[in-house]
Amino acid sequence: MLQATVNATRAEPRLVGYEQVTSNAGAGAGDLTGLQMPGEEYVGVGPYGSGRAPVVVLLGRKDVERTIALGYPGEATYDRLTLDHHDRIISEVLTDPTTS
Repeated sequence: MLQATVNATRAEPRLVGYEQVTSNAGAGAGDLTGLQMPGEEYVGVGPYGSGRAPVVVLLGRKDVERTIALGYPGEATYDRLTLDHHDRIISEVLTDPTTS
């Protein structure tokens, strides 16, 4: 499942990702920033770029979307991905030691 997601997202010629980053959860989310990049670059910066994760769990399905959770316990990194009907990433929530 994760390898199909990485392959589908990597194949996209252009993605626009919007992120909000904060190092202080008490202050709320940071400013929303749009970033354009090829799918290859997008999956390359995520922890799942290899298509593997120690923990992969299907959290649920809604209409044509699926949500999966990824765990990298040794790195204290956790990711929640929402996928479209082509297995491409359409939403991501990443928590790692630099975001907690």
